[in-house]
Amino acid sequence: MWMVQEQCCHNQLEELHCATGINLASEPEGCATLHNNNSLETIFIKRCCHCCILGKAAQARGQQCEPNLMISYQCGLVFRACCVKGQESSDFPRGDGGDPQDPAKIADDEEQEDPYLNDRCRGGGPCKQQCRDTGDEVVCSCFVGYQLQSDGVSCEDINECITGSHNCRLGESCINTVGSFRCQRDSSCGTGYELTEDNNCKGTASIQI
Repeated sequence: MWMVQEQCCHNQLEELHCATGINLASEPEGCATLHNNNSLETIFIKRCCHCCILGKAAQARGQQCEPNLMISYQCGLVFRACCVKGQESSDFPRGDGGDPQDPAKIADDEEQEDPYLNDRCRGGGPCKQQCRDTGDEVVCSCFVGYQLQSDGVSCEDINECITGSHNCRLGESCINTVGSFRCQRDSSCGTGYELTEDNNCKGTASIQI
């Protein structure tokens, strides 16, 4: 659960700063105005700036606005948006020599700045839950309480009550839940007693049964 929340927060931050990078791509100095530091904000802004420049370059050369499969999903969205929007070549960010920045060089720079650029697990990859790119292949795995299906990417809830992997005690029934299970007493505690978190009955006078 924590990994999912962390990835969600990471994606929201990237989207938040991406607009700044796209705007910078239309400035005369382009992405060169960004300071060289490793803060997440700068990395997100610079990445989107470079991706936008790639899209503008494709549009200026009359190429299709379909991104290369080697760039990340987020970069592809920015590439397409800036390419489709299109601008005159005079508005295209230029380097020190006055020529439009070379898209190949931009792609190389981006790859050096972002070591995970070609990570096939970016954005979750093909996996439904957990993804790991070993370099040779993409390996999918599942959270605790789930098992990997035969397709190698999907995860299915494990019914601990059927497999017998629960720890419910005598007098308790196993109730399967999504990703886990819970134990439920077969009989109520009765008048004058209350059920505790550990599934025991506790009397008002601290008499435990």
